[in-house]
Amino acid sequence: MTLTRPFEIGRYEVTNEQWLEAGFELPARDFAVGTCRDAQCPISNINFFEAVAFANHYSELQCLEPCFELRECTGTFGSGSVCNRAGKSTPWAAT
Repeated sequence: MTLTRPFEIGRYEVTNEQWLEAGFELPARDFAVGTCRDAQCPISNINFFEAVAFANHYSELQCLEPCFELRECTGTFGSGSVCNRAGKSTPWAAT
C-alpha cells in the first residue's frame, strides 16, 4: 500500500479529556469494575463508529482530510451511536 496523503498517529491513547474536548459525551454504558473516569485515563467503552467520528474530528482540527465517511448515524457519539453506512472518504492507492 502507498500512502498518498498526510497522516498523524497519536503517541498515546485518546484520553477522556480529549474525548470531551471534541464535544462527545463520555460513554454511559456499563463500565467494568476498575474503569477509570479520570480526565487523563484512556477513553473506554466506545464502538467503532464513535472511534471513527473522533478520528475524523481530530483530522479536521489538524487541517487533514477525514479518512472515513459516516452516514445514516443514529444516537449520540459516546452513547452507543450506530451508522448504517461507513467507509473510506477517498480512494487510497494500493501498490
